[in-house]
Amino acid sequence: MGVLLPWVEPAYPTGAAGARSLNYVRCSIGPGDTGDRPKIGRIHDQWLSGLDTQSLGWNLEEATVAMQARFAKSLLCAGLALLAQVPATFATSFQDLAGTWRGVGRVQLLSGQSEALSCKAYFTAKEAGAGLGIALACASASNKIDLRASLAQTGEAISGTWEERSFNSTGSVAGTFANDRIDLTIEGTIKATMSITLEGKSQLISIATEGQGFRSVDLELERS
Repeated sequence: MGVLLPWVEPAYPTGAAGARSLNYVRCSIGPGDTGDRPKIGRIHDQWLSGLDTQSLGWNLEEATVAMQARFAKSLLCAGLALLAQVPATFATSFQDLAGTWRGVGRVQLLSGQSEALSCKAYFTAKEAGAGLGIALACASASNKIDLRASLAQTGEAISGTWEERSFNSTGSVAGTFANDRIDLTIEGTIKATMSITLEGKSQLISIATEGQGFRSVDLELERS
């Protein structure tokens, strides 16, 4: 895979070698890279083989500047290659959720109307991150949501129990935790799906039910 990077030409000793201008460097950083040298857009920036500069009409000073440019471009491509090799990191443990969270959202009622919510949540990691307790309390102008859950994680798989105290509902939970996202299926008195997505210092919570109690809840919480 080739990547083009902007490059400002060095000030060569003579005008014959080329004026200072914006050019580009092509870096090869993809899988199976054979170590191809960067391909530069103008002949006076080509990679030198030893000190073969006579064919270019360069003197020693010009060749020195070109070699310095060559070295700088090598560092540029090497740095890009290192960045490309750094793997993305994702939250995969309940420890990443532990803490107190506050935020706002909306609840869509069975009538079709929606109301603003103010929420506070406590996420408590247990058993070295293999377990998680959730206490989520939200209030709108006419409704309250009081959700409790106890979850256990094995690899990416999640299981556990839940309780919604405002609607006197209980049931079981099953789902997965991968790449900063928890996806849960809720069974019991209320059937629903729930997702928790980590985005930096925030988490997005989305709950959708099968028309029991409320239709959906969407929240954005920040760690406090």
